[in-house]
Amino acid sequence: MLPSESGCLRRWLTGLVAGICGCGLAVGCLRADEPVRLLTGSALQKALQSSVSWSADNVPLRSQLESLRQQTGILVLRDRRLDPRFPVSVDTGFVPRAVVLQQLAEAIPQCHSVVTDSYVLLGPADRVGRLPVLLKLASEQLNSWKKLPSNRLPRKAFGNILPAWSAGTEPREILERAAAECGIELENPELLSHDVWDAVSLPRMTFAELACLVLVQFDLQPELAADTAVVRLRPIDP
Repeated sequence: MLPSESGCLRRWLTGLVAGICGCGLAVGCLRADEPVRLLTGSALQKALQSSVSWSADNVPLRSQLESLRQQTGILVLRDRRLDPRFPVSVDTGFVPRAVVLQQLAEAIPQCHSVVTDSYVLLGPADRVGRLPVLLKLASEQLNSWKKLPSNRLPRKAFGNILPAWSAGTEPREILERAAAECGIELENPELLSHDVWDAVSLPRMTFAELACLVLVQFDLQPELAADTAVVRLRPIDP
């Protein structure tokens, strides 16, 4: 059984597309060349508070997260330590979407959900919980970068990028490519162990924010140099 979201939004979408596509879920009728607009900021927070019902019976985690993105515009990312094939069964009743995500996480052993300004991350409870702290530290360091003269630091070093990668990309390659785009030198990239990731397109964010998302999944954190465009990778402080 495919995961489905009900409530006013789903009824409206179903009524709109059922006569054209002959299917009950709007996600089944989306064209591959029509990207879903990802919600961020206040729009994301509002969507998480909107009440719906969500039902799935032994549906792999990867499929459920993709259905959530397609149906709602909420990007829910899976920590690399979670098995994307893990079968998840939930039947939430009519609750806020934030509760839906919480129940999805609770259906996976020792899993937790963390909400940021741009996405939700599901992962091991004792690991992904560090993400908000990493993002706060990176933001403070980034503010220091913004005060430096332009001849010391290129403006693109703290500008926004649109990170995206194809299936099979290594996380080290993700960071090295983004660092080059931003004019940043990356130190210690060899600390990233070999892994290959699913295809993802992220909302706009700084390199520092992207680094936090990638590195927290390896128990690492970015450290921005005080007066130059260098980011060093190091283990997360205990």
